[in-house]
Amino acid sequence: MPASEPIDEKVRWALMRRLIEVLGEEEAETLMESLPPVVWHQIATKDDLAALEERLRAEMNTRFAEFKSELAGLRGEFAEFKSEFCGELAALKVELADQKGEWKTELARSTRTVVLSFVGVAVAMLGAMVALAQAGALAA
Repeated sequence: MPASEPIDEKVRWALMRRLIEVLGEEEAETLMESLPPVVWHQIATKDDLAALEERLRAEMNTRFAEFKSELAGLRGEFAEFKSEFCGELAALKVELADQKGEWKTELARSTRTVVLSFVGVAVAMLGAMVALAQAGALAA
């Protein structure tokens, strides 16, 4: 069996029986427990784990730097939006203030028209009442 293939259970048990014959049960168990259940090149060493940790750390640092850069860009976009919004809001306030003045003027005109119309109607009614009173006095 090539060393690049994992040992299956049948082969492991055959090896165990032979080792018991040659070394004895305790020594055979000790030796079998020291053998990995996989192919040797699949076993990670501390150096492998340290290298992986470094690669992951570098990747995380890169991603974090990209994220910070994107966040800074968003901050800039937000500041630009806020500036535009504040400018438009200020223009709207000015427009509303102008509109308020026009509304006051229009309200004053409308009020004057209503009051003058009321006075006109009152004068006409008073004239009609005086005329009716005079006509009634003449008839009596």
